[in-house]
Amino acid sequence: MTAPKDRQRLMGQVVLAQAGDRVAFEEVFRLTVDHARKLAYSLVGPNLCDDVLQESYLLVYRKLHQLKDPRAFIGWLCRLVLHVAYRQQKSLPDHQELPEALSSEGDSNSLVDSIVLRRALSGLHQKDRDVLALRELLGLSYEDISQTLQVPVGTVRSRLNKARQRLAERLKSSDTIRS
Repeated sequence: MTAPKDRQRLMGQVVLAQAGDRVAFEEVFRLTVDHARKLAYSLVGPNLCDDVLQESYLLVYRKLHQLKDPRAFIGWLCRLVLHVAYRQQKSLPDHQELPEALSSEGDSNSLVDSIVLRRALSGLHQKDRDVLALRELLGLSYEDISQTLQVPVGTVRSRLNKARQRLAERLKSSDTIRS
């Protein structure tokens, strides 16, 4: 969703959806659902991802008329997904299910790496997780992250730098433990 043509199309569809056009809302959903899914998945994993998406898009549908600037839609959507995901996490026990079966050793190695990364991320402060997910996973610009988190661009840059350092430290210490 970084191409200017895609952003223009999304903005046009958002304006139409705000006016009550259901087909336009479906197009807004289609254009943004992969983006929202990546963010939700990174925060809550596979078991709650669809629940977070469903609740997030229900909120989008109900509150879209409140969005003053259609150009800010991506940041606004990401903010909603973040809030819904954290609310879901607080309401459920702190555990995650592992896949039923692993087909090969490669799968188990990638599963271990995924678990180590998820644990390292979960040990970070929420602000660090948010900025890392928005930049590294979704590839949002500093300006979009600024809109999403409602902080200045300079703060985004600073948080991202510190979050990367903290994550690297956590991964290094977990790698030491695994060895």
